[in-house]
Amino acid sequence: MPNRRVPDHLKIVKGTYKPCRAAKMAPEGLEPLPEPPRRLEPHIRKLWREICRKAPHLRMSDMLIVEILCRLIHQHRTNPDMPAARIGLLRKILADCYMTPATRPNIPTEPERGEFEDF
Repeated sequence: MPNRRVPDHLKIVKGTYKPCRAAKMAPEGLEPLPEPPRRLEPHIRKLWREICRKAPHLRMSDMLIVEILCRLIHQHRTNPDMPAARIGLLRKILADCYMTPATRPNIPTEPERGEFEDF
């Protein structure tokens, strides 16, 4: 079994950092959530904006999951007899998006752009 990967910042400290073997950062998707797509219904767009206000840590790469989340929230608000499986899915997505009290302290921070990034 191979060893676990050593983070780049530890390699810099040890002096074993090689730019050709460095982890590639994916810059795409780091922009904040855009305005809701026009193809969505007005009530879903309203929920999208509400989620953007309450969860500013969500990014453009989360667009699909936010759309699913908006649709589930709308179903929950309009149909109180929603099946338990959908309520469980809603809770799971909220936890994955760091929107529950238990997961909120674990919100990831922005990736720092260090002085060694130009290597």
